[in-house]
Amino acid sequence: DGKQGTVTWGVIPLPDGSIVTYEDEGGLVREGWVHVQPYWAPDETLKVCAFDAQDTLYSSTGSACSSRAGWGELDCGCGPNLNYCYTGDINAKITSALAEDIDLRVKRLVTEDVPYALVLLSDIGRLLGIPTPMNDALITVASVMNGDDYRSWGRTLKSLGLGRLTKRNVRGFLRTGEI
Repeated sequence: DGKQGTVTWGVIPLPDGSIVTYEDEGGLVREGWVHVQPYWAPDETLKVCAFDAQDTLYSSTGSACSSRAGWGELDCGCGPNLNYCYTGDINAKITSALAEDIDLRVKRLVTEDVPYALVLLSDIGRLLGIPTPMNDALITVASVMNGDDYRSWGRTLKSLGLGRLTKRNVRGFLRTGEI
């Protein structure tokens, strides 16, 4: 059920959520451990330090324990099922996944949206006499970045079979679908 379980060394989290500590023979303050079922392996049980296993949602100062502000609060632990704790390895995986996602989105924008949407939009703007300077700049930058002239092969009115479309017959075309 993900709740705190058996605690060793006679150390028991109190009903109010506070944790009883003791001083070991070396003078270190210890709190014992509890069994927790982590979010990444709900069928497994791990031994976790009692302070880390706290499932408090908000600290006594009002910080959300799941936020960066809560990371430094003593009454914030790793949250229910250790949802708020990330090891360096998990942080690296999350960062890597986010970076990969951004790279894929940028690549898709450049390789799909620029030649198939922005080139067409620029062509429509030219037909109607509407300047598209930002759009044109994006096409130019993407073309230079990738060494590919997207205007030379991207989607245009002509490539869609609409090369005879003029500013005068656009409204009729939009109503009837015929030039």
